[in-house]
Amino acid sequence: MLDPRSGTYESPYRPEDVRVPAASLDGMRALAAAGYPLVLASNQPAAAKATVGLVALQAVHGRLVEILDAAGVVLAGSRYCHHHPRGIVAALSGPCACRKPEPGLILAAAAELGLAPARSWMVGDSDTDIEAGRRAGCRTILVENPASAPRRQGGSRPDGVAADLAAAAALIILSSG
Repeated sequence: MLDPRSGTYESPYRPEDVRVPAASLDGMRALAAAGYPLVLASNQPAAAKATVGLVALQAVHGRLVEILDAAGVVLAGSRYCHHHPRGIVAALSGPCACRKPEPGLILAAAAELGLAPARSWMVGDSDTDIEAGRRAGCRTILVENPASAPRRQGGSRPDGVAADLAAAAALIILSSG
């Protein structure tokens, strides 16, 4: 969603603002049907910046899970980094191993779920997503979402590029066949 305060694309801060594009749902269903466990790994620094609290972010996640469940999509896991290097909430400020481009979110989920990063894919719409995937040892696909274009400076080296998650899913499924 477009944050009216910053003028930039941000993740939603309220459950009622959560939207999942049809192509994303289609892509997730296709990947799940092909046997890929779906894991969410997301930087969510709004609490560190004191924009919104952790309870509100948990409610946003709850709404996301409701939308996915209604569409027949089940996440095998989800990981969030609430830190920010320049956060104003002391407990969430400073460097950490989980904030992408660091691979901590991916590696923790892989360990918990028994997944091999070398056999996994990181699909994301920013340079930090792609770099986190590469550092974790995953193959990567960059989704060129126009709303997140400012988070791409062209420095990432993805293994593939797609217009949306449905197209990314098709690339992943084709590569395994």
